[in-house]
Amino acid sequence: MSKRQANYSCGQTTIADSRRDGDQHNDAVVEMKDVVVGYGDNAVIRIERLACKAGEVLVVVGRSGAGKTTLLNTLNGMIVPMSGVIQYRTDGTWVSKAPLTRIGRTFQSFPVLPWLKVREQFEVRSRIVQHQIDARCALTAMKAEHLAERFPWSLSGGERARCAIALALSGETELLFLDEPFNGLDFSIREGIVGEVRAATKTRHIASVIVTHDLYDACQVADEVAILGGRPTTLASVLRRGSGGQLNVDDILAELRACDR
Repeated sequence: MSKRQANYSCGQTTIADSRRDGDQHNDAVVEMKDVVVGYGDNAVIRIERLACKAGEVLVVVGRSGAGKTTLLNTLNGMIVPMSGVIQYRTDGTWVSKAPLTRIGRTFQSFPVLPWLKVREQFEVRSRIVQHQIDARCALTAMKAEHLAERFPWSLSGGERARCAIALALSGETELLFLDEPFNGLDFSIREGIVGEVRAATKTRHIASVIVTHDLYDACQVADEVAILGGRPTTLASVLRRGSGGQLNVDDILAELRACDR
């Protein structure tokens, strides 16, 4: 067993019932109910219920092609479902339209505007979220302050990842949607960046939804892991941190393998 595996494959995991009403979703900031996503007449995803609470990280995992990014983009308002309800809570009120000034996103490819320097990307975001953003402060948290005057095309994959996360977290973010955000990060800083995302979620009471294929990252950052499987894709199970404070990689692997049977 590798050192990295040993760090994150211990502790207890509990299985949460994603269908249960009541206290489980009382603090939800984003929630989908009876959602069907498809292309044309073909349904590719059917989710009965999925939610993320303020101050928690929900990580979505599944086989390649399971629709993880499609689910994320449906949650964040970029894809309109065929049916069902997606709602967001902002300022104590539930709304059906994603509150763009309170959302932070990363995509599998940064940049947002490749002709602008990293610092200038933050200036654009300031106008979008209607809030003055200190770019250097945001970049410093991701160990990327030295990249402020660089163009995105001149950055390595790991540098782009750090800038993208810093950009998504900047402003008064209440909802964070990250698609494979830790790809390309060197191992020497990867765990620190993952920890920063979790810490920001907790201290700022952000509801964070993250797609990743890396189960060790999932175990480090997540409060809950949503496992996708089947055809069309459904929510096979939800694993939650147990009393030991950690998630178990072996439990996630077992659930993923069960989806392939």
